[in-house]
Amino acid sequence: MAYAVVAQGGYTFKDAWGTPRLGLEFDYSSGDDNPFDDKHQTLDNLYPTNHKFYGYMDFFSLQNVQDLRMIVQIKPTSRLSVAIEGHAFWLANTHDSFYNVAA
Repeated sequence: MAYAVVAQGGYTFKDAWGTPRLGLEFDYSSGDDNPFDDKHQTLDNLYPTNHKFYGYMDFFSLQNVQDLRMIVQIKPTSRLSVAIEGHAFWLANTHDSFYNVAA
């Protein structure tokens, strides 16, 4: 069985200048623990251009991956938003491969 789980949360400081927001997200998608049997357990990400979620380089796909995302965002004006984010990626199952968006 292939599956994915996404959990995210954050807090916005509405009364502070720039309404800063701190956020944390964790994404998990299954990988195949035995690539030689007849069961494909790697999640098939149907629309893999997820740069909005996994970094703007389109390097990672939501397949056999765990992603911890941290984000800090401020809005100095109503028309300007600045965000800094970081990702920590690692394989969900080391018996399976790494998949980028072209895979």
